[in-house]
Amino acid sequence: MQVSTQNPAFAGDVTQHVEIEEPKSGRSWKQLALKSFVALGVVGVAAGVGFVAGQASSSSTSTSENTDTVAETAVAQAQVTLRSAFKNETNIAFTQNLTISQINELIDAYEESDDWDDQFMTSDIMSALKTLRDDEQGEVRSLRASSKEENFNRYRQLALTSTQQTIGATAWAVVEEAETLGYSGGVSYENDAVLVLRKSDTAFGTSGSTSGYACWVTAQATGDIADWLDNLDVGDEDIKSIATYSIRDESCGCAKYTWWWCSTYKTCTTYKSYSNGYDGFVKPHNNMRLSIWSQISSTCSSNDRLILNGYSRGGGVMNAFAYAVYKDGLWETSRMVLVTFGSPRVLSDDLSDEIHGQFTQMRFVHDDDIVPSVPYGWMGYKHFGTNKNSNGDEGRDKPGFSTSISDHTSYDDWF
Repeated sequence: MQVSTQNPAFAGDVTQHVEIEEPKSGRSWKQLALKSFVALGVVGVAAGVGFVAGQASSSSTSTSENTDTVAETAVAQAQVTLRSAFKNETNIAFTQNLTISQINELIDAYEESDDWDDQFMTSDIMSALKTLRDDEQGEVRSLRASSKEENFNRYRQLALTSTQQTIGATAWAVVEEAETLGYSGGVSYENDAVLVLRKSDTAFGTSGSTSGYACWVTAQATGDIADWLDNLDVGDEDIKSIATYSIRDESCGCAKYTWWWCSTYKTCTTYKSYSNGYDGFVKPHNNMRLSIWSQISSTCSSNDRLILNGYSRGGGVMNAFAYAVYKDGLWETSRMVLVTFGSPRVLSDDLSDEIHGQFTQMRFVHDDDIVPSVPYGWMGYKHFGTNKNSNGDEGRDKPGFSTSISDHTSYDDWF
């Protein structure tokens, strides 16, 4: 099947709108703070809280004797964390100093989260706020608990917003459903398979003016020794487009000769090649991409939310497929989502930078999972999207080096 970028079923301009609602009178400081928090963005507003709290904490600390250098270092680092992310000094929600009790209320409101759909706090910002609060009480405590078992649930809750938790749990359930179905009725190539399912969108609903349905495209994880050997296919491979493009080139043949040379080439349609990605995961994309797109076109509506989803090797394959869909402009980015679990690096530095943050991208990593650390960054590959790790060690291209196979095989402990 040839797919044109002019395909009327998937045409349309991509427009994203951001509306900021003015705070209503009569609301408590906590409601104003959290509503402004959501409207003005993750880091800027959260850091605004911490900046003001940090100023108060710093002032208090400077007037008291401080003999614990470790505590001083922790407080200083917390302030640096918040100030480095500070964006808006005129934020109306935080123009006055917040007391320690107010910081406690803000943290409690986030942790309980019964009244708020999403708080958008990261674990680093939460940790910094708690450090400043605890310093005022004469004690600096780490966010980490004394043992991994005791710590796990706390980190899981703090590291994820309520929306991210819902996305992760829903996506993991689809991964398990596809495995249970054996990818029956899907697309396959050698040891790889992809299944397309249209389901009610329980993660996002109708946000973004969608149909209320999600078009789930889930790729199969590493299953046997053959898959593991395929994972080790070292080398670069160009990512082939899904759409066809009209070109006039020597490869199309000659339309007109002048004397003995070709003065006009023929016009023909062909697929583009995007350079480049990791061979072991790009190859199955290149071989399945047209069949996958055919199933998407026949199963789903252009107003559905397209959710590309995969665990382990499946996440790697979906990285390449997501890039092709984005590059070819086949789906509105406001209705496009990529969710992976334990995915390896796939795209080259340039391609990764190009796609990073262009649509909703969630990359879940379980603790010290070895797979997301390979292929290594020094080999020329880079992760993209938002990284959420159950141990709180997060960053766009993390982890740098991990060793645990057991963590890779136990994502069902998280979701």
